[in-house]
Amino acid sequence: IAAMAVIVALTVGANVLLKVGAGVAPSERIFFGMLGWLSVGGLCLYACAGLLYAWVLRWIPLHMAQILIAAQFVGIMLASWLILSEQIGAMQWTAIGLITAGLLVAGASYRLS
Repeated sequence: IAAMAVIVALTVGANVLLKVGAGVAPSERIFFGMLGWLSVGGLCLYACAGLLYAWVLRWIPLHMAQILIAAQFVGIMLASWLILSEQIGAMQWTAIGLITAGLLVAGASYRLS
């Protein structure tokens, strides 16, 4: 479960870096004229998350791993609000609440063997 939390944190960080990196000036886009250092950092975080996810799947069934990984949607929405100052409307807050409730219900129903 701790590894899943790390995976979620890595994907949240990756998304934030990709978003910030997407807005850099063309002169700062060093990789193929498309990617800046922040974007490359985001892709590296995705790669780390993917490797850790493949390792975690040895012990967690895929269906449960996918339920737990859904926490990234909540994390990304909160990071966009807290870090990027993006506005979140009432419907999005409702979605965050519903996803969180679903995660709590699904997580409570699962026991590691």
